[in-house]
Amino acid sequence: MRSGAVLLFTLALIGAGLFLLITDTDGMIGGLAQDDFARLVYLGAIVAVLGSSVIVMFRGHLGTAVRNALFWTGAFVLLIGAYAYGTEFKAFGERFMGALVPGHMTTSREGDALQVSVGRGFDNHFHVDAVVNGVELPFLVDTGASMLAMDRETARRIGVDPDKLSYSAQVRTANGIANAAMIRLETVAVGPIERRNVTALVTENDAIGVGLLGMSFLGQLASVEFRGDRMILTD
Repeated sequence: MRSGAVLLFTLALIGAGLFLLITDTDGMIGGLAQDDFARLVYLGAIVAVLGSSVIVMFRGHLGTAVRNALFWTGAFVLLIGAYAYGTEFKAFGERFMGALVPGHMTTSREGDALQVSVGRGFDNHFHVDAVVNGVELPFLVDTGASMLAMDRETARRIGVDPDKLSYSAQVRTANGIANAAMIRLETVAVGPIERRNVTALVTENDAIGVGLLGMSFLGQLASVEFRGDRMILTD
């Protein structure tokens, strides 16, 4: 197809579209609103030019032209689908990672409720990365612990001087009884779920090992559920 013929065809297409738009009186053309019909004419002109150009480029190689056309059409459809269903694709990806990587955190909404889902770790416990006073820290989720707890070094990382604390409380840990000091944390966040002014304990030694995310945070949530190998925190 020569370039002159392509130009004439495109001009004819645009002219016919303009004629229908100008002479239309009820706002609908072929079941389409005027704006939608105008966009259809515009896209049709682009397709006509591009399609004709492809045929000219691959003259004598029609099979190659068809394969390329199918490839780019598929890519275009995928891009449009990703844009239109971006939220659904993201949710699917998070659920997939949650099943593939134990401990991976995913977020979702159930009506007005915000949920964070965490997979069980290889040690059969639930681990989360919580942001405490702006610092990300690893925690073991412990619904049997009355308070969030951490050791001296962790307290130092979030801006608390452990040498100035009074270790007058006693807490039971996996390694026995330990002295601890009570503090208040400005913010504690697990994913998008955040609480302020959370009571916590700092142990005098490293008796607890990894920090414990206890009920002083978990108890403020709407619910903490265990469904198979998933823990669901609902705010």
